[in-house]
Parts: sequence; structure tokens; C-alpha cells
Amino acid sequence: MCRSCRQLSATEKGSKASEAPTSSSFSLASFAPELPTLYYGLGAALCRTLPYSGIRLMLYEQLRGLLDLVPHAAGAAAPPFLALVGAAIVSGAVAQCIASPVDLLKIRMQSDGRRVRNGEAPVYGGLGDAARRIVREEGVGKLWTGAMPNVLRACCINVGDQA
Repeated sequence: MCRSCRQLSATEKGSKASEAPTSSSFSLASFAPELPTLYYGLGAALCRTLPYSGIRLMLYEQLRGLLDLVPHAAGAAAPPFLALVGAAIVSGAVAQCIASPVDLLKIRMQSDGRRVRNGEAPVYGGLGDAARRIVREEGVGKLWTGAMPNVLRACCINVGDQA
């Protein structure tokens, strides 16, 4: 629980049950010291999201362009729906395989954010430190921990998003 929440909780315990907290007790200024911990791990999230989204969108459009070169059924103006689904699955899977190491780093950094909010010292000094330590202490293969469920999820999401 953040310091401001503890202070608010202690204040409310002394008040009557029928009294509602005032709007001034929930001011942004009371949470200002906690704001930096809210964004702990944001850099890792952006490092994962930007390449993942760019790769999946670019690859899907490239595959769709290749499908346009293939002759379609008589009278069809666009590739068959199942071909578009296949392109979405492939682009989602490839993008997630490439982004999977950064996804693990994002999760580790966000876990560190929780530790910081609880007043504990973070395990990692940043994104680069996390990557170096995971590779050195756990091995390169550890960067792809959880990749298969994430790839399957990415395929499903991409089919709904793109196809």
C-alpha cells in the first residue's frame, strides 16, 4: 500500500463511518511521490510494443501483397479469407517470436516496479542490466520463456485484428 493510501486509511479510521472522505483527500498532490513507481517498466513495455506492432503490421501487409499476386478464383477481387487468416497467423507468430525476449524483460521490470512500490530494492538496474543478467545467469534460452503461449495468443489476436 502506498504511503498516501496508508495516511488516508489512518485518517478514515479516526472518522465516523457515516462520513465520506472529501474530494481533497484524493488530490493528485497526495499521490505525487508515488507517480514515478507507476511508470516503472514503461520503457520496457514500449521497447516490446513498438517492434512487435511494427513487425506484425509490416509483415502482414507484405504477405497480403504476395497473396494479391496469386490468381484468385473467378470473379474474386480479393484473396480468400482463409489465405488472409494464414497471413495474419504467420505475421503474428513471427512478430511475437522476435519480441519475446523483450516481453520477458518487460515482465521482469514490471515486477521490479511492484518491489519498488512496496519499499524494496529493485532486482535490476534497468532494461540493459536485466538483459545482461538474465543472459549471464540464466542463459540466452531463458529469454524465450513463455514464448509459445505468447505466440499462440499473438496469432489469435492478429487474426481478429488483421484478417
